[in-house]
Amino acid sequence: MATKVDEEGSEVPVLDKHGNPVLIPCKFPTKEGFARKVGVCRDTIHEWEKTYPEFSDAIKKAETIQKDILIQNGLLGNYEKTFAIFVAKNVTDMRDKQELSVTEEKPTEQLSDEELNAEIERRLTAAASSSAS
Repeated sequence: MATKVDEEGSEVPVLDKHGNPVLIPCKFPTKEGFARKVGVCRDTIHEWEKTYPEFSDAIKKAETIQKDILIQNGLLGNYEKTFAIFVAKNVTDMRDKQELSVTEEKPTEQLSDEELNAEIERRLTAAASSSAS
């Protein structure tokens, strides 16, 4: 939340024209920012993750914080929607959920007459219902 110092020297929240507190997004921590701050390149950070289990754990905790900051600021409307989705998919482990169903089908030549008639009926029914929509 944004704050300012009033005439009495007290820190008070900054309010918008509707009287609501002005929210300021948290700075989003990144591996690149951390690498720059400690004076190494990003590849060094990746090597440290592989070499030092405690460092790897710290990075995982930081990634959890990243995800939480992204979710909280996204829900508050502090990020443009497309940007938030892009970052969520490319920086965190968040992905669009996709449900796939896989069925193994025999080649038509291997179907019995009964199976072939059932498949023809299934396809005709599916075609009729899709054309009715």
